[in-house]
Amino acid sequence: MNAPGDSRATRIHQQHAAEDLNMSGVDQLLNLLALVKNDGMAAFDEDDTQRSVSDELHQDLLHTFRQYLDDATLCMVALVGVKTRLAKKIRRLKRRIAPLALEHAIQKIPDDVLAHIFESGHQMTDNSLFTLRMSHVCRRFRQISLGMPTLWTRLASQHPIDRTKTWLSRSSNQDLQVDVCVFAPQMTAQVQSFLKLVGPHSDRWSRLSYFTIPRVRDVMREFGFTNFPRLRYIAHQCLFQPGTFLYKWKMPLLKQFDGFCSEFPKHASLPYLSQLTRMELTFSSYDIFNMSSLFRALFKAKNRQHLSLEFQDCGDEEDEDLPSLEFPNTPFHMESLKVILKGSIAIGFVRSLRLCLSCFTASVVDLSFLTNGDPYDFLEGEEDHYAFPHGSTIRLRMRNQCRLPKVLRLLLTNCETIQSIEFEMSAFDDDAGLSLNSVPYPSLRHIRFHNCVMFEEEHVEMLARTFLIDTGDNDFPSLIIISCNKISEDFILNLQDEVGGRLVWSV
Repeated sequence: MNAPGDSRATRIHQQHAAEDLNMSGVDQLLNLLALVKNDGMAAFDEDDTQRSVSDELHQDLLHTFRQYLDDATLCMVALVGVKTRLAKKIRRLKRRIAPLALEHAIQKIPDDVLAHIFESGHQMTDNSLFTLRMSHVCRRFRQISLGMPTLWTRLASQHPIDRTKTWLSRSSNQDLQVDVCVFAPQMTAQVQSFLKLVGPHSDRWSRLSYFTIPRVRDVMREFGFTNFPRLRYIAHQCLFQPGTFLYKWKMPLLKQFDGFCSEFPKHASLPYLSQLTRMELTFSSYDIFNMSSLFRALFKAKNRQHLSLEFQDCGDEEDEDLPSLEFPNTPFHMESLKVILKGSIAIGFVRSLRLCLSCFTASVVDLSFLTNGDPYDFLEGEEDHYAFPHGSTIRLRMRNQCRLPKVLRLLLTNCETIQSIEFEMSAFDDDAGLSLNSVPYPSLRHIRFHNCVMFEEEHVEMLARTFLIDTGDNDFPSLIIISCNKISEDFILNLQDEVGGRLVWSV
């Protein structure tokens, strides 16, 4: 058995032997390069039997060609060895040059330009890591960072108290972004110390993220903070009596509310709702969901322009208050409405949700059906107060296969003012035989399919004949197909011969 030292010596010997082998053709390579320098690429002419890369000439043609081959092989061996080592040297030099070049370039950047770069980097992130790292790069970066109060305005209860004190002192009178997280009972003391330090500056809070879990004390409520004159954004995640701590707060500038399982009690006064222009709400794992409380709150948010609702694993909705809910006389209009259904969603829940959503119209309606069922129950209903979905642009994402003609018929029947329908990552079955000629579409101008794997050429032909050929409607500008891998280029080109450039296709 060889000792460890012997095996290492063997590896070194083998490496040196390989290097010697790679260097064995250097003389031939130098001779070849000399020929190339004199004769150019003619030096590689295989019909030239009057010279070799070596100095010896042979009369026997076979022997001569073999000598050529040996010389060329040795040249290649040497060339490969040189190329490998040269590539390694280039990579090593690039690694050494890169930081030096970067440092040299940064040294030429004026301080005020660097300050703008730091500000942009700060705005592109949602935490304090960028500021922390930039201030630790070098003395110059630190001095510039310390002169920018905006960089030190993100405070979190998870950070050490000494760090929070330091950042507060550097933030001057800038708006503060505050994160309060109580994910376990043992974090309560840390949060209390944080709020004692940051709470007196509540008049500077502009963004608040408050996350907690059940069976943990509501620390924010215990401190009794009520005045937030600069607060414009709240992100809230709380699973026990969520939303109740907000009703006594004074937030004249509040515009956006993001909530995870944030409920709105029926009898609570929530004056801030009328100020909101954007709401993003997520609800997950409900056996019984109080639909009337949610939409009673949404009806109060009369100035909202953007609404996003996500529901995951919600059971049958048994809400006795829903029939008594006061629906508006006319539907609320907004810029965008987004609805996402995930996991297991009961049919009763879907019908109640559709009934309430029928009171909203939007310029852009974005619907994602990522459930175990089909989307038909959400797209058709007899008890709606108004047609739903109703919008100029409707975007659909459907996980399970559905009948494309039926979906289009439901959409166009519910809303004759649709101008654009967009399907994203949707699956369709192979039934493309249903005619749509009897369905009115006076406003429809665009249909778009993007990344729809189960989208067949039969569907494209049905749509083209319905909207681009049979009707002769030259006002219908485009049928757009992007990244649908079952649609061949030949098929599209042949169809474009009939319909022209209104059929758009790209990989």
